[in-house]
Amino acid sequence: MIYENFRAELVCEAVEGFEILMPEGRVSYTEQVYDHDFGPAFWDEFFASVKPLIDGLKQEGSSSEKPSSLFSYFLAMSRSHNLVFLLCREENLVPDVFSILSMKTASKAVLTCVLKLIENLLILDIELQNANNNVRKVILPNLEVLVYSLHDLFHSHHQRK
Repeated sequence: MIYENFRAELVCEAVEGFEILMPEGRVSYTEQVYDHDFGPAFWDEFFASVKPLIDGLKQEGSSSEKPSSLFSYFLAMSRSHNLVFLLCREENLVPDVFSILSMKTASKAVLTCVLKLIENLLILDIELQNANNNVRKVILPNLEVLVYSLHDLFHSHHQRK
């Protein structure tokens, strides 16, 4: 019953344009619920409703003081063996997130969140230890953007010192 109520609440949020009204504890709760199968229809609705927010993620990442609640969901997905593949659902999602590292205006909190997402992906890759895991489907097509963005981040950090 709690799961169904949460699922209905989350679908309503997604369908209503994902108004970011998420209490702080919901992300960790969501991670516990992620083991349940929401089904493809739910994720279709979710991604369709947050598409404009995903399209603006790069801009938001360069100008926000802290990561958005939507980004917190993507961070949670990066920790889940069952949901990491969803990060590939929108073609520009992962490269846009990685490219935030190269933005000089990105806040420390946002940069830390992006680095944590990358760390989560690498940890999952180690845990899965096979060539056909979903993590590699997220990382490998975006490896060039990741390397360039990390290079920019380190180069920019070095210049500030």
